[in-house]
Amino acid sequence: EKMCGELMQKYGISRSKLFITATGYGRVSVDADAAVTEITCHALGVHYLNPAVRTVIDIGGQDSKVIVYERNEKSSCGFHYERQMFRGNRKVS
Repeated sequence: EKMCGELMQKYGISRSKLFITATGYGRVSVDADAAVTEITCHALGVHYLNPAVRTVIDIGGQDSKVIVYERNEKSSCGFHYERQMFRGNRKVS
């Protein structure tokens, strides 16, 4: 809240002009307009920036994710999460 307040004051933006989306494990602890998973955020953001992209690889500090875009009947949004983790050069299922 303090950081948002400082940024709004610095740039002269009121809270009513912002739409804040929180992601990650702490997303339920933040006073945001929306809370979504990291996977949803990555998939929708990449699709918005470049609809031709079909795969996103998120290599994080605690885990890694592969997000694949495929239009099919099983998934209404078309995105699915490959449940595979990578450690070093070896794939671990």
